[in-house]
Amino acid sequence: HPFHISPPGHESSEFVIPPVLQFRVANAIGSLKWNPFNEDQLIVGYRINGEVHMYNVDRLATWQSKNPRNLASLPHQSTYWQLSHPRTRGSANAILVLNPTTILVSLGAMVHCWKLSKGRKTSLLWRYQPPASVTCACQLGPTFVLLGTNRGHLCLLNWKKWNTERSFSTEKKPLVIQEWIPHSSIRSSLNQGQRGRMGILHMKVETNCPNSGNANVKTTMKGTEGQTNPWGCCRISWVTVGGWLMSTTLKSPKEKSPAQICRATAIVKYKNSDGTSRESTRQEYSQPHDPIAVCTKSKWMCWSSVPAVTKVLPHHDKRVLDGQHQVLRSEKRSIHYRDAESTHTIKLAGKIAPQSFAVHPDREWIAMGVGTSIVLLVGRN
Repeated sequence: HPFHISPPGHESSEFVIPPVLQFRVANAIGSLKWNPFNEDQLIVGYRINGEVHMYNVDRLATWQSKNPRNLASLPHQSTYWQLSHPRTRGSANAILVLNPTTILVSLGAMVHCWKLSKGRKTSLLWRYQPPASVTCACQLGPTFVLLGTNRGHLCLLNWKKWNTERSFSTEKKPLVIQEWIPHSSIRSSLNQGQRGRMGILHMKVETNCPNSGNANVKTTMKGTEGQTNPWGCCRISWVTVGGWLMSTTLKSPKEKSPAQICRATAIVKYKNSDGTSRESTRQEYSQPHDPIAVCTKSKWMCWSSVPAVTKVLPHHDKRVLDGQHQVLRSEKRSIHYRDAESTHTIKLAGKIAPQSFAVHPDREWIAMGVGTSIVLLVGRN
């Protein structure tokens, strides 16, 4: 659909940016991914039915131009490549293009790896069932894949090595290097609500991170036939469902590195009904009311902040149960930007939380979706 941009100070006027290409699809979209090896190919994963289509945008535009009726029709089969296997089910949550002929897709509770052949044929290389549903995936060198789940797991796989899952079966399973929960070291300090919001939304991987001593030294992998670790040391950063920024350093493929809290949400404040502050024996963090918007690149990460929460007793009796608190959320809105080792906070003028945003590769501006408008923030500083 066209984007409507309201310029600052002119709420009654707006610019309309027409779409370059617009086409219908048969189902609700679960994920989108441009093919980095072919800029004309857009991979679309659908919800529930487990279908994944790879559209050729140039071919689709040519097909639409031949007949005006095609604009309102579903794309012709000649304009896309159906990648999904007939037995796949579930919503497409994450898509990762490993090389020009291999694609990895998370569908429901399973992760599928397909090989693309000439003649638009697809063959299943292997399937993998992670501890929880996969929400994001990153590639580590030419051999390894790191997966993040909605319950906070990190799963490291060797996607080029697979074996038969069980006897008398032709279905393959990848070599699982390790599966671990990096935030397990701090679980005891979190309440039940906070532990339930440790799922990974998006993550960023930096290879050969500088704080690991000699970053150019290749470490040897144990238990993988003497192969070398191609990335040296890598830093993994991710944003949780609860709006926290966490990270860990992976020096060895077999090392289950614990997580570190880089930035947590604001501590919940308590007040009595008369407005006076009230001390609490527990430390509780503000939880998001709206979904967290995240944008990541190779060297930085940007995400929407969680407004500070204040809980007020509705009665003069201080012994009223906590469940009867009135919850007040700050109207101040901001986004966080982390570059290298420092985190910056960019304050926003409006009171509506951004649903999504995209940072320009040169970091000269940020396009932010707020309500039904797109707001442009100019200048990183």
